[in-house]
Amino acid sequence: MGYNVVVSGLKNLFDRKPDCDTLASLGVLISVALGVATLFSADIARESYYNIYICSGILGLMFNTLGKIIIAKRTSENFRFVSGDFEKYAVNTIHSKEASEKLADLPDPKVVCARQTDFVSGFMKNSYGTDVADKTARKITPMILLAAVVIGAVTYLLDKNGSNTTEKVLIAFAALSGTVCICSSLSFMLAVNLPLLRASQRANKNNAVILGFDAAQKLADTDCIVTDASRLFPKGTVDLVNLKITSRTPVEECILLAASLSFAAGSVLQPTFYRMLKGKTEMLYPVESYMIEDEQGICGWIQNKRVLLGTRELMENHSIEGLPTLAKEVEYAKNNQVIYLSVSGIVSTLFVVSVVADEDVREALLKLEYENIHISVSSVDGFLNGAFICNLFGIDKAMVYMIPFRFHKIVDAKTGYKEKVEAGCMTSGHFTSLAMLVIMARNLRSVASNGMIFQYATAIMGAALTVGMLIFGGIGELSATVVCIYQLIMLLITLVYQHFRTV
Repeated sequence: MGYNVVVSGLKNLFDRKPDCDTLASLGVLISVALGVATLFSADIARESYYNIYICSGILGLMFNTLGKIIIAKRTSENFRFVSGDFEKYAVNTIHSKEASEKLADLPDPKVVCARQTDFVSGFMKNSYGTDVADKTARKITPMILLAAVVIGAVTYLLDKNGSNTTEKVLIAFAALSGTVCICSSLSFMLAVNLPLLRASQRANKNNAVILGFDAAQKLADTDCIVTDASRLFPKGTVDLVNLKITSRTPVEECILLAASLSFAAGSVLQPTFYRMLKGKTEMLYPVESYMIEDEQGICGWIQNKRVLLGTRELMENHSIEGLPTLAKEVEYAKNNQVIYLSVSGIVSTLFVVSVVADEDVREALLKLEYENIHISVSSVDGFLNGAFICNLFGIDKAMVYMIPFRFHKIVDAKTGYKEKVEAGCMTSGHFTSLAMLVIMARNLRSVASNGMIFQYATAIMGAALTVGMLIFGGIGELSATVVCIYQLIMLLITLVYQHFRTV
């Protein structure tokens, strides 16, 4: 039944790349070999000078197979989600150091972003890739084998039960078999794949996908997330509550000019103007050119007229006429944000905009702040500066970096649409989903790392238990029951620890 695991495990051992299959195959092969040898010397087994550990080997195969079933279950659930009909955003780390340093105000930043795509490639590769359990098995397998050989050799020299060389060899072989079985933890596969399954299921519920541990490992190093302002302020959080005409320009004309500039630059005001226009975007004027002045607003040319849409500071810097006094502005605003529209050097309209914090985004930002993960925001709207965002969401000012307009082309290159992208993580475009993935990846790495430390501890304690029984009562005291109970206790401890850890 375990033919594939055994063959794969031995092949990887001979290739000097042992993995979890290797540990499972060694336990069952060595114990079966001992059982076969005992058929030719049954008398010594009846005297209970040593034990046969086939049941322990079978347990190892069984839990190794259970781990593979969990991987298949996770992959199947992820595939149903990935193949769904919805907007897909591939989550990737920005590898260029130069680009990362321009997009984040941090030393040697690890920056992550999401890019819209039609097809996310590398599904099987990322789902079945090598994880930390296999990497740990690669290191611990030689150690277990070395310990087993040493204990077997010591048993051959010190054990007094064997009356001839054949019996001494069998007893030593039993010591080797028992050491391998007791040191080969049942939870090797589960220590990574159970929390990964939980993380994957939680991600699916929040419109995201995490395909495998390697993808989580890469995402866990993130210390900055690049996002567009529209992700922080989804539909319904920014609304126009009032406007005041301050020139002879018709109100319809003012709205069309402001809407045209907003749509061309990608302002968070787009949904608001879309409602005002009742979806008739064909009414918009073509924008000849535009530029963004950082934390001030948009400057553009429409029908040979210079049109500005932004803060009071933008108007003052361009010597725009007709600005109301600060007292009048405060009176109009009523604790909201004021945006000015100027046409050909004269203030035409004063827009009063209400901005509220989305509770899901607020919660995500607070969790990111707790994990010391910063955000870099790409924005064209003057009123959405770093201080305003931090005050609105209640986070520290050091957590938000506003990306200068001169670097927006880099943002577009890293986050713009691409038909096909390889990625191990994916979202449906919501900022909350991306933030959740990054935090989840950190938690998952922590749980898996602690699980692997416990595997080392299990092997060391198992070897120590074998040596203790050898010294005080002979290797015959290490019964198959003792080995199985020890393995199951270590498995239970691992499962209890994982149950109470958040992923």
